[in-house]
Amino acid sequence: ARAIAGTLAGMPSTVGVWVGTARHSLREGRANQALVDLDAAWEIARNGGDTRGKGQVNLARGEAYSMLGQLTDAVEVLRTVGPFAATVSDRTLQARGATALGWVLARLDEMGEATEQLNAALALARQAGDTEGEAHALLMLGDIRSRAGDEATEHLLDALGLFATLRNRPAFATGCLRVAEHGLRIGRPDVALVASEAARRVSTSLRNAPALGQALRHLVQAFVAFRRVRAVLVTVYAWEAMTRSASALAMRDDYAAKTSPALRAKLESAEMEVLVRESKRWSIHCAIPIVGAVGAGLDSF
Repeated sequence: ARAIAGTLAGMPSTVGVWVGTARHSLREGRANQALVDLDAAWEIARNGGDTRGKGQVNLARGEAYSMLGQLTDAVEVLRTVGPFAATVSDRTLQARGATALGWVLARLDEMGEATEQLNAALALARQAGDTEGEAHALLMLGDIRSRAGDEATEHLLDALGLFATLRNRPAFATGCLRVAEHGLRIGRPDVALVASEAARRVSTSLRNAPALGQALRHLVQAFVAFRRVRAVLVTVYAWEAMTRSASALAMRDDYAAKTSPALRAKLESAEMEVLVRESKRWSIHCAIPIVGAVGAGLDSF
């Protein structure tokens, strides 16, 4: 597609194809490859005087930097998206740029500006009739409210409902992860269990290793809260099986850093030692007990 687009006179078409392939790399967790494609897209947009294309490139660049943990670089490029979008009166691009910027600012604990950006993004998305942009803004606002200890359930569930209506499975899985994290924060492991299992199912069908890894981690945390020891071990076995694939190796260190210490503490107890000795009798195909349904949104996929 890039080769064909390169023969066309319309530069915006060429930029769009390169940005599209970069976003595909981002969905697979290959942020460095995405940045290579985005550098090429930037040159095309600059040479063609494509202002909207520049905004689209920098929006994707910001997401790639965020994935790599280069948050300062992400903020720098995302601050340019709004001005580029305003120049061509593209409210949808403005909204999505503000949403991405708000999310990165929240990761930097700049909650005040993050909330301002996300409220602006929500208003712009609604003005533009951008349902997907509205859902992303609601999701991020809900996550920020959750982190601040405020009521967040309404925002999060509204976002999930919109993603399900749009049949956007990757975004629905991400939303389920945020709901699971909210459940763990407020001491509701039942909510975390339902949401993380939904994320696990959708991420598995999408073969999205990073999202699947997060879903398994949240399942472990929820099962630990319920003292479902066998389920903890089965989930850990599932994680270990998944990390044998090359696409998931990048998640291994993150999982070890955030989850293994808690699991090691559990394994030190006498009860766990007994169960570990018995674990050879359990199969990875054991049914993992799940509290309640995994959410009506799954029925739409």
